[in-house]
Amino acid sequence: MMSRFHEIHTNWCFCDRRKKISISEKGKKYFATNKEEKEVAQYHLDAPDNTDETHKKCDFALYLFDDDDISKDADRVIFIELKGKDIKRAFQQIQNSIDDWVVAFNIRPRRIDARVVAMGVPNPKIISSDLLRLRNRVFEYGNGDVLIGSNGYFSEDL
Repeated sequence: MMSRFHEIHTNWCFCDRRKKISISEKGKKYFATNKEEKEVAQYHLDAPDNTDETHKKCDFALYLFDDDDISKDADRVIFIELKGKDIKRAFQQIQNSIDDWVVAFNIRPRRIDARVVAMGVPNPKIISSDLLRLRNRVFEYGNGDVLIGSNGYFSEDL
C-alpha cells in the first residue's frame, strides 16, 4: 500500500480538526474554512533558513485527511505561495514543492491544489504558459486546480 502524505511528512506546524485556518506573511493572507472538520496538517515548506535561491519551495502546504474513515478520506494537498507580484516565480516554487514533497516520495494524493496569494496579478497573457504548465502538473498528480488571489487575500472552503 502506498504511503500517505502525513505518514511520510511528520514535521507539521499543527495537525488537528480546527474549523478556521489562517496563514499570513508580509501582508498576504490565506484563509480556509474546514466545514467538515477533517484532519488538517499545516506545513511550513520554505523555512526562513533555506538559502537555496535556485530551488525555492512554496511557503506552506495543507494536507486534509480523515483517519477515522479512510473510505471518505479527502487525501488532498494544497500548496500555498504568498507572493508579492512575481507570479511566474510562485508557479515555479509550487512545482518545486510538488516535485520535492510528492513526486520524490512516490505519494499519490487524490487531489493536489495550488494557491497563489499575490499583491497584484499581471496580464493573463504574460503568465498563460506558466499557468498552463502548473495546471498540467497539478492535474497529473492529483486532479486539482490552480487559483490565484489578488490584493494579497484568498479565502476558500475546504
